[in-house]
Amino acid sequence: NVNLSATITKGLTATAIVGINQFTTLGSLVYHPYSREAYSLGGYMSTYEQAYNSVNGTARLSYSKAIAKKFTNDFYLGTYIEDNNSVFNAQRGEKFYEIDFASINNTDPTSRTASLSQYETRKVRFYGGYTFGFNNLLYISATATREGVSTLTSKFRDKQPFFNYGSLSGSFIFSDLGFMESTKSWLSYGKLRASYATTGKGPIAPY
Repeated sequence: NVNLSATITKGLTATAIVGINQFTTLGSLVYHPYSREAYSLGGYMSTYEQAYNSVNGTARLSYSKAIAKKFTNDFYLGTYIEDNNSVFNAQRGEKFYEIDFASINNTDPTSRTASLSQYETRKVRFYGGYTFGFNNLLYISATATREGVSTLTSKFRDKQPFFNYGSLSGSFIFSDLGFMESTKSWLSYGKLRASYATTGKGPIAPY
């Protein structure tokens, strides 16, 4: 990952994060021709290779402003993108010609099968939020997100790939009120909080 941040002006900051994730996995399963599992097959072998590549990045602007030292305002706007690509190759074969040589080329060609699976998904997200605070006692927050996922569309049906979700919350720290000083001996911190939120997630497979 690469992280970048900068202060544009008083109260306004910008951040950006770029990440790259890559890996390759190789695997094999071999049963000897004399083994109980593959004696009737004359030996069995399967192999696979998976190559995965992912690039993601996010950028965000944040702004904070206090008014009369009692009213606080915090805003943020951001976006997120993600691109994933995976290729999965697999093959299998039976009936070893040389009983102690583990290779797909050492199997009967008429028993061999192969498969290829490839998928690519893209995501994009736009989000924002606002938090209002009063005298370090009362806080109201709201967030909104619009997200698009490529698996909501296909060549068979052009479905809308975007969906929305968000949240709204409020909290009140009643233990900091003046008349609550007498309760500090048995109540050091008290807060009332209420919130409501929706969420969303795209399907793994195409629509």
